[in-house]
Amino acid sequence: MGLAERHTEMPVTVLVSRVVKPGCEPAFAEWAEGISREAVRFPGHRGVNVIRTGAAEGRQFVLLFSFARPEDLQAWERSETRRHWLQRVDDLVEGPAHVQALTGLETWFSIPGEPRARPPARYKMAVVTELAIFPLLALLSVSVTPVLATTPLLLRLFVTSAVMVLAMTYLVMPAMARLFRRWLYT
Repeated sequence: MGLAERHTEMPVTVLVSRVVKPGCEPAFAEWAEGISREAVRFPGHRGVNVIRTGAAEGRQFVLLFSFARPEDLQAWERSETRRHWLQRVDDLVEGPAHVQALTGLETWFSIPGEPRARPPARYKMAVVTELAIFPLLALLSVSVTPVLATTPLLLRLFVTSAVMVLAMTYLVMPAMARLFRRWLYT
């Protein structure tokens, strides 16, 4: 398999940021719920999150659409269903949407409360990731590894890495991104 083929198998997350007109927040929330329900039905869909940020007096919303492959995202983006839902939102929002596609580690650094035009510098992502991984790995080494001491090595490694990936993705990195937000984005 060539590099180009492997790249198309990478998951992709799209951040869509919208500023809602004053007083239209409840209608926008209903719209976001509706488009999310439709996106879930598309092949390769991996989840939708809707985040209301503190930006624009609390009227900024970020929708995160995640798909297994860029081709799955393209099918959603080209769909008549999506086009229909986008037409329904125009009267509820101010200005155009800010859209950003993420395919790598930068997704860990993309949700500190507001979307960014560009991900942080790679060396900054590496530093913060190391600061997160080292204590988590130490914690897992003294808690999970001893419990699995009698299991085969490959199974022990698989379980430990699975716990680590889930913890990093859903607990540790969102907190680290918020904690280091100023340094990451300067």
